[in-house]
Amino acid sequence: MNLFQFKNPEYFWLFLLIPFFIVLYISANYFRKKTLKRFGDSDLIQKLFPDYSKYRILFKNMLIGTALIFMIIAAARPQSGNKVKVQTTKNREIIFALDVSSSMLAQDVKPNRLYRAKQIISELYRKNPYDRMGLIIFAGEAFVQIPLTSNFSNSDIILSSISPDIIPVQGTNISSAINLAANMFDKTNT
Repeated sequence: MNLFQFKNPEYFWLFLLIPFFIVLYISANYFRKKTLKRFGDSDLIQKLFPDYSKYRILFKNMLIGTALIFMIIAAARPQSGNKVKVQTTKNREIIFALDVSSSMLAQDVKPNRLYRAKQIISELYRKNPYDRMGLIIFAGEAFVQIPLTSNFSNSDIILSSISPDIIPVQGTNISSAINLAANMFDKTNT
């Protein structure tokens, strides 16, 4: 099975410009003849300009027109192949460690750091639907909030419920979050 397609077929609309260029060539040729007639007899002009050839001008313009046609076809990006290649990708495992200490309520980022971090995590969940992702929240201690999964249907609900008072021990114990994340990765795929 031979597949042939154009990646950007909208460029074929440029073919509508070709009649415009043909009319432009004909009118320019008409005005050139009219101007030459004002200078004198065509036999006299031929003797004054022995290298002048109307066929050379016609050939040059046909060459330009052919180049234009091929440029339009090239812009449409023709592609062919003889088989469809199915590419499989290895899913990534991503674990987010979200600091939920009281310092995340600082408003140096609007509306505050915690809200903005939750927004970014939510966007990443939506943009990477084929990856397995998990979420760890930490302050003085670390907890798995969302285990590694590719089902993110409840992630927005879980993210919206996260606040600094969800963890009773405050502080910023990032080492416990890193250790917990290291144990969450799937060891069979390495």
